[in-house]
Amino acid sequence: MIRTETINRLEARLTHLMEGALVKKESQIDFLIGLNRLDDIIIDLREGHPAADNLTRFLSRHRAWLEDGSLDSSQRKRLGVFLNSLNQELLNRHDTDHFKLAEEIREWSQKLGTGSLKLTFKSSGEQASLADRFYSLLRRESEEMNMLLTERGHLLTCLDDILNSAESKNDKMYQHLAASLIYFLKLEGYKTDPYIKRLRRLKEDK
Repeated sequence: MIRTETINRLEARLTHLMEGALVKKESQIDFLIGLNRLDDIIIDLREGHPAADNLTRFLSRHRAWLEDGSLDSSQRKRLGVFLNSLNQELLNRHDTDHFKLAEEIREWSQKLGTGSLKLTFKSSGEQASLADRFYSLLRRESEEMNMLLTERGHLLTCLDDILNSAESKNDKMYQHLAASLIYFLKLEGYKTDPYIKRLRRLKEDK
């Protein structure tokens, strides 16, 4: 009888642990899906496409992220990088609706504890210099690598993810980042031929 009760307790505890693990995994997947959606919104803004409605829906859907304990420190850090990029793109649109959304993004950043966001305004019609655009590209690439390394931990795995993004997203940053990473790995003695062929096919297709 005692043995049966012990087995029942162990079974109940195991079931509880498994259910907790599943809930945590689902939460992580939902977070990554949300980040990917936010990345798409940033790209739309950068390319001049309408994105305010999509961003409003995103903020409404994921407001639970602002609750204490909803995200761990690594997730808050990753989200903070996206919020900073998003804030800048919103400010560069020069209209009331986007400025209001930028204010909401800053409130998100404060509540998440991800630090103050950069405020860099450009006058209407002002064009960034070639050097400015290059430094902006390097900054975005650095942010992307920081996020990927936090999640993946190895450059080869990061490179595979970057190439996947280059194939699925209309953003040349991923091609440039992939080429830079392939060149670095080649200098370090890694076999990069499969990645080079993949990048070449990608450039030919686009």
